[in-house]
Amino acid sequence: MSLLFEYDIYNDQSVVVFHNYKQYKNINKLNSIENKYYDYKSFIEQSKFNSHKYFSKSKSPLYSDLVRLAKYEKTSAKEIISYLQNLQKEEDIVKDIKNSVIVADDKSVDYYEVYNLGNAMGLYTELAKVEPFNIKSIINFSKTFGLPTGNISFPNTFDKTLVNNSICIPSCNFVELNLQLMEYKVIFEVFESIMMNNTEKIKEREIQYIESTTNDSNNKHINIALRKSKLDYFKTIDDETLLKYETEYLSDLINNSIFSKLFNWSLVSTKKGHKLKSHYNNLFQFAYNQIIHAMLKKPNFKKCEYCEHLFEAPNDKMKFCPTLPFRARSSCEMASRNKRKKKRN
Repeated sequence: MSLLFEYDIYNDQSVVVFHNYKQYKNINKLNSIENKYYDYKSFIEQSKFNSHKYFSKSKSPLYSDLVRLAKYEKTSAKEIISYLQNLQKEEDIVKDIKNSVIVADDKSVDYYEVYNLGNAMGLYTELAKVEPFNIKSIINFSKTFGLPTGNISFPNTFDKTLVNNSICIPSCNFVELNLQLMEYKVIFEVFESIMMNNTEKIKEREIQYIESTTNDSNNKHINIALRKSKLDYFKTIDDETLLKYETEYLSDLINNSIFSKLFNWSLVSTKKGHKLKSHYNNLFQFAYNQIIHAMLKKPNFKKCEYCEHLFEAPNDKMKFCPTLPFRARSSCEMASRNKRKKKRN
């Protein structure tokens, strides 16, 4: 394989974060909101669910997330799994989509902060912490980084510079956001296993998947002998081959994800010459690019001593997740200190 081109891609986008976000389980309630900064009625059409085929037929999302989806849809995880296994082209992942919406709270929409994407290097690991269908978890993330996906729209008071060069998402469909989040968590779990060389976790996941499909009485096309040979293969495979297999699988997941077109780019002229500039439409796009960058550069990773989640550690002395936008210190480090203080008292 030849290296055809070698150049850097730049980005100077900012992200608008509103002071608070609110869930409306009935999207039509936005009709009654009057606000001088936004026409909330316009969010109704923008935030209706768009049918997408979020998951490939070959793999399932994390079971814990399916349980949350089933609870939200007031059905069983078994029914959701059965539905996933029988997905037809362009079908909705759930049968009766509830057009619930998350929007920037109309009482605080005129209060916002802005951060640069270059100061959000921990975004992709923080996004992996968010629990699907947990409104508190989603809003906590959004109050730090902004809504991860949805409809870009600017208040009528924003200046032109901010409008032209920032991600501002005041609304999104609740179910659509969570389905995208579920897909992201599947991809991140595979990524984490590879980065941490956790071959036991990879084997466990593959064997569980093979066994679950073998036991599926609804699937008439299963070749039992083939499945048995696959089980034997994954039980005896060496670590190097397993990691190579999982890396190829991760590439397929990213290439086939809803955000396979990861960003737009353009050539811009500066005083120092021309630059290639990327442009993201949402935070999922940015997070997937961060995963790809980590796969290529292989930075140092650690598990946070407080929350026990994966984080990128450019400094080997780091023990906690990195500092979030608008914070002076790591939130995990501060929480750990407070916990120790309570124990001493």
